[in-house]
Amino acid sequence: MNTKMIMLVNWAGGSKAKLARLCGTTRQNVNRWMRTGRVPKHWAIKIEKMSEGKFKAIELNWGDTDVI
Repeated sequence: MNTKMIMLVNWAGGSKAKLARLCGTTRQNVNRWMRTGRVPKHWAIKIEKMSEGKFKAIELNWGDTDVI
């Protein structure tokens, strides 16, 4: 799990479950994001808006084949 993902979980309240609820997805999806180090475009954009730009979608989605 990379540092950016740890920071994201901490920002959401310290748990993957809280991040999942905040994003409107499942904890299993969040586990996948942690494992791959990437957040799919849809959620990356949502997180950027919710975090008021603290987490940039392009950074969360970096390397994904579904480019923003």
